Amino acid sequence: MKIGSFAKKFGVSIDTVRYYIDLGLLIPDKEKTQYQMNQMCLEDMAFIHQLKQVRFSLKEIHKILSLKRLTNSNDNEDASYFTNLLLEKKS
Repeated sequence: MKIGSFAKKFGVSIDTVRYYIDLGLLIPDKEKTQYQMNQMCLEDMAFIHQLKQVRFSLKEIHKILSLKRLTNSNDNEDASYFTNLLLEKKS
């Protein structure tokens, strides 16, 4: 999926998607000069959206996604565990 379609799907600007790519929150495939948003980007963006709704900062979201990637965790239960852990710490 191209970046414009991806941005439209999530109701954000293309600049926001590019910013998330620059921060390492999204890791798309790159074909020549164009980004191709893959399944992992779709899942990560949905997760980012959930975390932003409960007021996590982009820095905190980056830490959660990094931990998720390091543990190769695609399990929603693990993601929920990390989210709940950080929510407890935040409150």
